[in-house]
Amino acid sequence: MNRQQIRENVVQRLGETIGSELHWTQAELNDAINEGYKEVSFWSQSLEKNSDITLNGTTILYALPSDFFLPIRVSLRSPTVKRLYPTTLHDLDIWDYSWPGHAAVASPRYYYLLGQYMGVYPPASGAGT
Repeated sequence: MNRQQIRENVVQRLGETIGSELHWTQAELNDAINEGYKEVSFWSQSLEKNSDITLNGTTILYALPSDFFLPIRVSLRSPTVKRLYPTTLHDLDIWDYSWPGHAAVASPRYYYLLGQYMGVYPPASGAGT
């Protein structure tokens, strides 16, 4: 089903007649369709995308892509692929109250989210993705 067919279906369900003057513009209908698509994709987790974030020893939080919704899995590729496990800031405070100043290591084990940013723990000591 293409966008035109979806738009026609929406207009029909709104009780309007295609070809007559509509209450909503095509741009408004497209915006509503796109918003619905994003909402369904978010809740069903059906939209996947791979992204690389380059880690370094001096950055604490890394900006996530603007189209980021929810991580399905996070891996570190340096030199081999290693899965990182999710954690929270609360858990980090319990494990190690001085975690923000923790010494950098070659291979982090966990990742945490803070809004549109992601951090790794322990911090990465060198470059990796």
